[in-house]
Amino acid sequence: MTSQEIIRKAVRIVAEDGYDRLTLSSLAQELGVSKAGIYHHFSSKEEIIDAIYTHYEADMLHLGFSVDFSRPADEVLSTALSHWRSIFTSPERSLFISMVEQRRDVDERAWRDANSLRLMVQSQSEAIFEHIDSRKDADVQLMALLFSSALYEGLAHGGMDLDDIARRTLASLR
Repeated sequence: MTSQEIIRKAVRIVAEDGYDRLTLSSLAQELGVSKAGIYHHFSSKEEIIDAIYTHYEADMLHLGFSVDFSRPADEVLSTALSHWRSIFTSPERSLFISMVEQRRDVDERAWRDANSLRLMVQSQSEAIFEHIDSRKDADVQLMALLFSSALYEGLAHGGMDLDDIARRTLASLR
């Protein structure tokens, strides 16, 4: 068993069952090992939580993408949607995102990570809208904020048709 296996199982427990459900005993049971096996890698629950944040924060640093702005607006937005979907629907990342969304009001690091994800989507949206906006009188920052907020909610919490959000947004730019 590796520390990465412990981290993956711990984030799954927190995301699916809640922070209080994560104990060294429950983690050992889920992994089919003794608590001593966990202690070999981590000295406490807090150290495991810290390792979860450190692992996923490092992962999130490499999530940029490039867009060919010479392409039609719908293709540019489609490329961006594909990129954001890949971030939010990755099995491991989606568990981490669920964890930080659950804990954002009680854990400063969770708030910071959730806010960073929102700002990433918002700033990338803003850059896209600056390039595809054909109406120069539009408030690009406001449009990007509204779009990215709806998009983030759809990605992080589900239940929204992201393609419909993109279509409606593009229609409002025409």
